[in-house]
Amino acid sequence: MSWIVKKKNVFFKKNKFDEFILISTPKCGGMSLEKYLSNSGYSLSRPQKPNLTGHFTFLDTYSKIENSKYKYITKYLIPYRDSYEWRKSFYKYVKSKPNESGMTTISYLFNQITFSQYVELLISGKYNNFGTIENLAFIPRNNYISNVLNENLKIDDVEIYLYNMSNGFKNLFTNHFECNLDETEIVNSTEDIETYLISDELLSKLNKFDEIKSSKNIFEIF
Repeated sequence: MSWIVKKKNVFFKKNKFDEFILISTPKCGGMSLEKYLSNSGYSLSRPQKPNLTGHFTFLDTYSKIENSKYKYITKYLIPYRDSYEWRKSFYKYVKSKPNESGMTTISYLFNQITFSQYVELLISGKYNNFGTIENLAFIPRNNYISNVLNENLKIDDVEIYLYNMSNGFKNLFTNHFECNLDETEIVNSTEDIETYLISDELLSKLNKFDEIKSSKNIFEIF
């Protein structure tokens, strides 16, 4: 989901995130981030034009913004998670919630294979025939960036900020939104951890699969 985010009651801009576009990557804590922003003096909106409802790539969102009255907004924030935690979250979600995820066939598959086997399928490319989150245009994360690096596309007028949500919300809000949260959100799982163990070699391949490519437009924030 993409949002136009503005800090309320600001008469002149002093922070790079007083006004920006949020691209909420699936399974990266986006709903919690949106809640914290709303509770910290920010407004989140999706005007009828441009239509930002849905999971759009950076390129899709940029194109919509560029053709609207909001083209003056040049900052984009894209939250993400490290490869292992992100894939594990997706695997657990689809496996346990077939109807909510809308992926009943994949849920059945995930109940027949381990997390490690799922990662092996993903990296091997044999997973391409399944209509899942893996095949959306903006995933894996490097596809966010390859859109920007496309040799036929020049985007020099925006700044893209990537934030690893694995670092927690407190770090993001304290360092970049000048807000203090009482504590970082912690999610505890009682599921069998053995299900999610993968080898160091497979983890290395997964990290490479999701590697973020560099560009002068892109900044990782901490």
